[in-house]
Amino acid sequence: MRSYFFMPLACLMTLTSIATATEDITVLPDGPSFRVETELFAGESVQPLARHLILFDSGVIYDLRMDDTREAAMYDPTRGRVILLDRSKGQHTVVTTTQLLHATAQLRAAIEQEGKSDAFGFAAAVTPLENPANTTEEMFEITFGDYRYQTTSQPVKNIEIALAYHRFASLAGQLNVLRRRGAPPFARMTLGQFLADAGRLPLETILEKRGGRAKDRIRSHLLVVEQLSTNDRSRINEMGRDLAASKEVPLEQFEL
Repeated sequence: MRSYFFMPLACLMTLTSIATATEDITVLPDGPSFRVETELFAGESVQPLARHLILFDSGVIYDLRMDDTREAAMYDPTRGRVILLDRSKGQHTVVTTTQLLHATAQLRAAIEQEGKSDAFGFAAAVTPLENPANTTEEMFEITFGDYRYQTTSQPVKNIEIALAYHRFASLAGQLNVLRRRGAPPFARMTLGQFLADAGRLPLETILEKRGGRAKDRIRSHLLVVEQLSTNDRSRINEMGRDLAASKEVPLEQFEL
């Protein structure tokens, strides 16, 4: 049987749903400008497993790995592309959103053919949880197979921010499928769509194996600032210069 799990469960934390994107390059990108900081923690560790700064600027998204500065990605859904950058090698590669959609559809079909739909949460539903603090941080969970996501969510003033974040997370999930990293994202797809439709972002998300050990637990924390700073725009410009100076290579030759 095919192994669907390609990397540790940490890779699941940024995955949500499949999103479509136009490849009409005559259409200019458009959307809100804001920043998101994300940290991933394994087990009970207080030291982050990974740290990302994600900058959204008028429909283009820049994912900067803060704990590994050689790695960055630019998501340009309006133009139907994702660009991966390796600063240390001076290389980049371009993946189309059509490739991402096809890879994800093929994986879904393979899982369905092997009768594993329930184990991967194809029909899993989001369940509201009682929030003992009685704040605006509403809680939800979704279970599938032996696993459970529990999310504390936060509202945003502009629903377009929630939708833009969901679009990014969708593309990131599809990219992991194409690169055979992480695990199938289908249960988290449902949770991500639910939050986006409600105009909310995840604040803290826990993925755990029910009845498992502490090391089977992954936690992510997300901080959103609904605007970009001068430093943020400087980082965007720096990435643009690095991309312009880098050499394009095929995906199969690009490895971070």
